[in-house]
Amino acid sequence: MRGGIFYKGKPLNKLFSSCKLIGFFEQLVEWYYGNKRDLPWRHGCTPYGALVSEVMLQQTRVDTVIPYYIHFLEVLPDIESLANASEELLMQLWQGLGFYRRVRNLQKAAQKIVSDHGGKFPEAYEEIKSLSGIGEYTAGAISSIAFNLPYPAIDGNVIRVLSRLHARNFDSNIIRETLLPLYQNFSDRGALTQSFMDLGATICLPNGKPDCSHCPWEQSCIAHRTHEEMKFPATKKKLARKKVKMTVVVLKNSNRIAFSKRNNQGVLADMWELPNFPDHLSVAEINSLFPSGKIVKKANVKHIFSHLEWHMRVYYLELPDKPEQYSWKLLENCPLPTAFKKLL
Repeated sequence: MRGGIFYKGKPLNKLFSSCKLIGFFEQLVEWYYGNKRDLPWRHGCTPYGALVSEVMLQQTRVDTVIPYYIHFLEVLPDIESLANASEELLMQLWQGLGFYRRVRNLQKAAQKIVSDHGGKFPEAYEEIKSLSGIGEYTAGAISSIAFNLPYPAIDGNVIRVLSRLHARNFDSNIIRETLLPLYQNFSDRGALTQSFMDLGATICLPNGKPDCSHCPWEQSCIAHRTHEEMKFPATKKKLARKKVKMTVVVLKNSNRIAFSKRNNQGVLADMWELPNFPDHLSVAEINSLFPSGKIVKKANVKHIFSHLEWHMRVYYLELPDKPEQYSWKLLENCPLPTAFKKLL
């Protein structure tokens, strides 16, 4: 293989032979067409559908995304409707998916497509990659699936299956350098990208023993032949989640609940929240903060994010007045992130 690609000082010609890998890819795509998952964004695939699904799938399981995707496209069926949607509607449609920055970037991407491309989805890889919230992986997925462009989508699935196939630990840069010229010479690029997704999600699993007996590469996979599937790729040690103590207060006045807006930094930026305070406050401290309130319930609730844990001490209070520092809304009129919604 040309290009001078090396791994730990050794040429990758023997590992990543163009002819051999093209043959593997043809085998993989044939398997895909006979075993592919029935996913809503694969029915009449459009660039807009690919954009929405790929952004939703960032750090979120497929089974979780499916109903959100269907409802999102029912309400916002095209680029223009997404670009013009209100923040309240966006938050309602995204509520429960988490990582809310994604939906804000999704709207910014739609607005750029409307302003810079007249509402027509750009078909060039670099233009797709320039959209808000779109990195190399998502740009590769959209461009190959929606436009059959020769750009791979390199994620953990691709790295895992190719590392096991060759029984070597490869990083994303090596895989990308290798796949880019191969994608140029492969015709069905969208199917190839999706076949990697399905193989990694259903057969060559990241957690637990892979289902090698149903893998199209069973006979060729070196890690399988040497019974070292779980050795590749080498796992990185996960950082311990940061634990944060906080007190959350559910303030109720008649049929309205107190809310406030989070600042524009950090987790759940710009989202609505319930009133909260650092650390675990005592009953006496809550009574001093809300002297007219009556505590009707107390609970301890934990909510886990990808990188931190909220350990919440929750007080439920009935108030005869409505302190002006909060917004008072009917619960159904305030889209809350799951961390707070679960308290209600």
